[in-house]
Amino acid sequence: MALEILDPALGVIPLLGADAGSPAAVSPLASIRATFDQLLDPTQVQDLSGAAPQPGRGVAKLVWQSASGTSEVALLADYNPSKRQNFGPAPTLTFVAPSSLPAGVRATLVLSRERIIDKQGRAYEGASGASFDTQPFTATVALPQNALPFTFTPRIAFSSLPAAAPAAAVSVFAGDAPVPIEVAIEANARTVWLISPLGEGVPWARGPHRLVLAPDRITDTFGTPLPAGTYEFPFVIGGGVDAGAADASAP
Repeated sequence: MALEILDPALGVIPLLGADAGSPAAVSPLASIRATFDQLLDPTQVQDLSGAAPQPGRGVAKLVWQSASGTSEVALLADYNPSKRQNFGPAPTLTFVAPSSLPAGVRATLVLSRERIIDKQGRAYEGASGASFDTQPFTATVALPQNALPFTFTPRIAFSSLPAAAPAAAVSVFAGDAPVPIEVAIEANARTVWLISPLGEGVPWARGPHRLVLAPDRITDTFGTPLPAGTYEFPFVIGGGVDAGAADASAP
């Protein structure tokens, strides 16, 4: 079996196989792909109860040490029997977490051997998994340095899927006065929060503003908070059009 991490930024990273090494920490948004040399019994690795195959459950899990002890999450398995390599079958199982991988941990993939069976009924006998490190939970805010339009929408991009935004997790100040805001999730990127004044069509006031994050109130879906530090991002309202953004990452 070849085992690889599919990282959205780093690309394909071998974990097991001829090209495997000691990989750098990977994104919590990564997936894991296992490649086999025999076609698998699809009834064991997919959910075939509906009209179309769905990702299977119980084929693999991820295990790591957290503050409360050993934690684990069941992964979803997507089976692709059509891949070929060296003129023979090379079916794959791609494993994803229901939300994202845990951030900032040493994680171990554990395969359920009894579920990985070829079409002749033979059980998989190779490696049962591998370990890798994940990157920490962080936040990045991209704010142009020039004066911005009254309809400008600040974006907070997280390295992992954040939990729902609690009260006072994000604040905006115009000078020293707090600005009522609302936090929305970007439609095509659940790791991005969009910040706007409270109320439909309400613009920002002219002048300097500060966007402030409370790191102890913002966690990923596993309860890991942002690293402690000061998360303040200034921006100025009063321009007519947007300009190129400069990234500002919190500590």
